[in-house]
Amino acid sequence: MPSGTLAPASVATTDLLQDLTDLFENATIGLLLLNGDGTVLRANRALHVLAGLPVDQPEASAGVKPTSLFAGDGWTRLRLLLDQDGVSRGLRVGLARPSGQPRSVLVDASLGSVGGRGVIRAVLRPSLVGFTPGGADDSDAARWDEELAAATSAPLDPILAAEEPQSAVDQLQDFFDNGPVAVHQVSPEGLMVRANQAQLRMLGHEAEPGGFLGQDATLFYPVPEELNAMTEAFLTGRSISNYRAIAVHADGRQVPVTVFSSPRLEPSTVATRCFLFFS
Repeated sequence: MPSGTLAPASVATTDLLQDLTDLFENATIGLLLLNGDGTVLRANRALHVLAGLPVDQPEASAGVKPTSLFAGDGWTRLRLLLDQDGVSRGLRVGLARPSGQPRSVLVDASLGSVGGRGVIRAVLRPSLVGFTPGGADDSDAARWDEELAAATSAPLDPILAAEEPQSAVDQLQDFFDNGPVAVHQVSPEGLMVRANQAQLRMLGHEAEPGGFLGQDATLFYPVPEELNAMTEAFLTGRSISNYRAIAVHADGRQVPVTVFSSPRLEPSTVATRCFLFFS
């Protein structure tokens, strides 16, 4: 397995499944795996919050058709982009909710294949005006952080552990390694320990992953105010939502990014999960 992927090849299947499940279920943005026709295969807890579904009932989203999940013409527009380009970047759509009031989200998605079956990997972030850390305490981003903290505080449902391990690993590993959004993980010591291909491409390290992996995370954020705010959140175990920052490309260019990050409550080799989007 290439060094740029999110998990080393030496990790046992059960440990790898636990790590990937944590990354999937406890992300502070909606993660959605669909089959080729758009039917939901699995959705994380943040997606359930966005869609107004019970967080403790993963089966509430399984098998849902895309025309029921997306409000209005959202699925039609997403499907058209995927058919044309194979990828979607920040498409604004509404998620249908039981209340009847759609939730506005931005969708990044890509087409793929797992076990010979077509899949759609989708990342849905809430459409937020505010940001954390450092934004107003009553901002929509602050409320989103509070909502997610409550939703992900309980242990994962046993149904997740009961899956056939290798099949679940294959699905989740493909989702993160080949997905449309940059993902990296930081160690308790503040080192970049894992990154997917989108992350390495974003900052120009796909040819030389060593320029990113194993490096101090602070090296990639040149603006002191932004670095201090994110470092404080990291050290105090707080989430980061919709935070605009500048990251450094391998060639020295400055890249505007939007950061969503969350701490792992019991860190081992990983202390935080971070998703980056081009601003």
